[in-house]
Amino acid sequence: MKRREEINTFLTQIFNNILKLEESYIQSQQTKDIHFSVTEAHIIEKIGLSGKRRMSEVAEDLRITISSLTLAIDRMERKNFVKRIKDATDKRAVLLTLTEKGEDVFRIHEGFHQKMTDAIDQFFPSEDDDMIFAFIAKVSNFFQMLVEQNQQT
Repeated sequence: MKRREEINTFLTQIFNNILKLEESYIQSQQTKDIHFSVTEAHIIEKIGLSGKRRMSEVAEDLRITISSLTLAIDRMERKNFVKRIKDATDKRAVLLTLTEKGEDVFRIHEGFHQKMTDAIDQFFPSEDDDMIFAFIAKVSNFFQMLVEQNQQT
């Protein structure tokens, strides 16, 4: 296999495997009262526990349109994960905040990230930390650069 094909295969496998693991973890945490998708978990993650976020900020963070986010928030509001609040300083703006149930989803999703990083931490010996961090940082910075370039075009 050529170098470019191998890189593509590895990147695709990593991406797909993380998504599969995330879906599996989320499904294992579902209860009668809390049933959510990976997409909903990512929206909840962007809203966060810190308080209120503008719809436009969340859409920008997720790199989706306001209309796409609106559809998802409609569904999530019916599930009692989020609440919309009018911004007192800008009547045009809508703020999003998590309900108690949404905070539960946030914590469950954070649990996945914690398990994933714990597993990597246990799998690789600490003497490899510098090499691992340098490599992950380079890959992350590379994809961030591509995202920024894509936004400019």
